Amino acid sequence: MLDKNDLLLILYDLKEQGVEVEDKINTIVSSSSFPLDVLKFVNSIRPFDVSLFYEQIRKNYNNKKSKLYKNLVKGTDNIQEALQTLSALVLQIILYSKHVKEEDKDLFFKHIRAEEIVRVLHNYFIDYNVVSIFDILKLLKADLKAFESIK
Repeated sequence: MLDKNDLLLILYDLKEQGVEVEDKINTIVSSSSFPLDVLKFVNSIRPFDVSLFYEQIRKNYNNKKSKLYKNLVKGTDNIQEALQTLSALVLQIILYSKHVKEEDKDLFFKHIRAEEIVRVLHNYFIDYNVVSIFDILKLLKADLKAFESIK
């Protein structure tokens, strides 16, 4: 997921391009919480790759009835389904990354939590810890909902 530093870096890039962002920078610096209005503002000017990715998997669900989006939004208490969801998500992230500019791939992988997902899967195969599987699914659902709310 995005953090305040990521948002500040993007805002400074936009400022260099001539976009008026001083008030947004001040909002981030003075706010103790994550300002969704600033996230929405930035996304309207420069869409986040992660937001576009979530939009694509939602469209795939609507058009092809892919279970990935449904499993992320509704969740599951079945470990096999949870593992399939995370594995499918990793594959979709890798496939989608070919559409991301090379200089933005590190941020895309960070914002989509690719390393965290792979680590959770890796740890599951070592110690069969199902708690972390369901925890990451809850985080991903929250991320997905946050990015959908800024559209």
